[in-house]
Amino acid sequence: MTDSDLLQDEEFVRIQRLNSVESDHVRHSIAYDKVMAQGDDASKDSAAATASSPSSSGETRRKSLGVKGQEELKRIISHQSEKDGALLKDDEFLKRYLKNLHIAEKRRYRNESLISFFSDVDFDNRPSIFDGAINEPYLSSFSGPVLEKQIKAFEKSKKELRREQNLEKQLGIAETPLDSRAGTPAVSESTSSADIRATTSTYNYNQHPSKYISNFSGLYVMFWMILGLIIVKGLIDYKTEHGDFRNFEILNVFITRKMLVFKVDFAMYAASYGVILIQWLVQYGVIRWKSTGIWAASLYETAYMIFFYYVVIWGVDLHWISRIYLFLHSVVFLMKMHSYSFFNGYLWGITRELEYSTRALAKYKDTASPAIIETLERSRDFCQFEINTQTISSDNKSMFPANLTVGNYFMFTMYPVVVYQFEYPRTKKIRWGYVVEKVAAIFGTIFILIVVAQLFMLPPIERALKFRGRNWENGTIRTVEWFYLVAEIDPGITVIYMLCFYLIWDAILNCFAELTRFADRYFYGDWWNCTSWSEFARIWNVPVHKFLVRHVYHAAMNNWKINGVQATLFTFVLSSVFHELAMYAIWKRFRGYLFIFQLSQLPMAYVSESWLLKDKHVFNNVIFWCGVCSGPAVITALYTMF
Repeated sequence: MTDSDLLQDEEFVRIQRLNSVESDHVRHSIAYDKVMAQGDDASKDSAAATASSPSSSGETRRKSLGVKGQEELKRIISHQSEKDGALLKDDEFLKRYLKNLHIAEKRRYRNESLISFFSDVDFDNRPSIFDGAINEPYLSSFSGPVLEKQIKAFEKSKKELRREQNLEKQLGIAETPLDSRAGTPAVSESTSSADIRATTSTYNYNQHPSKYISNFSGLYVMFWMILGLIIVKGLIDYKTEHGDFRNFEILNVFITRKMLVFKVDFAMYAASYGVILIQWLVQYGVIRWKSTGIWAASLYETAYMIFFYYVVIWGVDLHWISRIYLFLHSVVFLMKMHSYSFFNGYLWGITRELEYSTRALAKYKDTASPAIIETLERSRDFCQFEINTQTISSDNKSMFPANLTVGNYFMFTMYPVVVYQFEYPRTKKIRWGYVVEKVAAIFGTIFILIVVAQLFMLPPIERALKFRGRNWENGTIRTVEWFYLVAEIDPGITVIYMLCFYLIWDAILNCFAELTRFADRYFYGDWWNCTSWSEFARIWNVPVHKFLVRHVYHAAMNNWKINGVQATLFTFVLSSVFHELAMYAIWKRFRGYLFIFQLSQLPMAYVSESWLLKDKHVFNNVIFWCGVCSGPAVITALYTMF
């Protein structure tokens, strides 16, 4: 193939434009920029020279990999070449590979600019909010009231500073007020009592702290104490009315058929390992990811969801509590399967592009024009650094495709996360006392949920179900009954809503995180301070939000070439569909109420962020809490009576 033939190939011209130095859309790996920015000055200069000089970029980056890194890279390339027979024996292979590369670029590029697969979500060593703000201070540093100590220390410091100023005035040392002197240390709002004592000679009156640091651990204890007293009072009333607890229906649901639930749950978990088989077929050259593997993974995930949804809803006789648990757990497995498959699938595409660029350079280095050589070099260097940045561990060992093992997937399924990566931040050891605390919190919260559901939710729901099939001659009566049901179940379902949040995102996820030494405990943000529903969607469930960002939002933009607004709408629609499927798992009837409520968050978010309400944060937070407290009751009443 001559230069003219290559330059007439539409796909090759597109790749050349992407990798050209003169292009306005020079592609960079976000991970590459981040890593190089963390280096020393020499590394930064080398990275800048690499980005500006294509002739030296390959050599500079190869040197940064180290000997072991280069050996691992060569092993990956040669292994893949031997398995799939991708040898440049004729020029037709070049055109075929360019076509496949064009398909891969549709997923990685939008408007000719790279959207890195690896940089859209981040993991770090972070505690959960409750542990960082309430639990840890209470267990390790709680020492009683602190506000009074801070106030007294502050008052003492003021008296000492006034005496110092008076002394200076008497001696004629200072003609200007002490608080106007430049460089005087400020006393911030976060200054502790010890810090205040240490600044007795450098007090600045302009920096008077308007707030003091306090500890709300006592309120945390009070909340659980009040809830416990309510539960005890309810149990006493139930015992007085019914004589015993044998008819405690919610408890009986948890006790009966538990082995059947376990068997179905284990079957779902075991079936999720099928994605490893697909990766093995790609690894050993039986299939290729882009031509067959991606479709095999997608069809397997679809079949997995349909099959187990049918089993949970219709295949076995289970109570609605068991059905909703199994459905939600199957969705967790589905997200893990998808992230595992498509993360590794991306790396297969990068590996094949690197292999193509390397071998094409070897074949055409003496016959192709400098422009074509430059294109191939930049493609090779980009993929080379991307692979080594993401797949070479800190001890210079390759993690791809060595990660395609049962053990690696098993650990991923144990981590409290649904976005797959090679490495996560880890803690040094397991705190077994912390594990015991979270296990106690799990079973204690479940017990409280059972009692609240039995005493405050089940009686009004059972009465409302009797009205479902009645022929109402007067619609007004039915509407009045519906409002009465909402008012009756609202307190109980709000408590259940909050307890379920605590049970899942704090107790269970923190327990699994501690057992697996998973260090990033940012499972939720301070959603109780939200001023719009868009904020709530991001920080209420951080693990799922990360999955939606990478595998739905960005994937939709990359694959379908849609804009951010369209991708956001698609993400909300998909999420709403799964929420409605959850309602069907409970009620076994399609009504679409939750689907509509979920989508209504979009216009509500738009209104709360409009010029009219944008700066009214307190008002927006009140509206938000009105929705949180009333929404679950309204939705439950709709599914119950209509």
